[in-house]
Amino acid sequence: MSDKASVAGNDLAIVESQIKELTLESENLQNKYSQAASMSNLTKLAQENGFTDSQSEFYTSPDLALR
Repeated sequence: MSDKASVAGNDLAIVESQIKELTLESENLQNKYSQAASMSNLTKLAQENGFTDSQSEFYTSPDLALR
C-alpha cells in the first residue's frame, strides 16, 4: 500500500512541476505576443517593409470633398 502511495506522490510532484513549467512558458509566450503585436512594433515593421503613411484622405460620401 505504501509503495502505491509513494509512486502516486512522485507522479503528483512530476505533474505539479510540469504545470509550473508550462504556466511559465505560457506567460513568456503571451509577453512575446504582446510585444510583437504592439502598435509601435507593427508600425516599425510596416516602415521597414516600405509602407508609408497615407498622404491623402478619401471619403465615400458625395457630400464630403476629396483631398
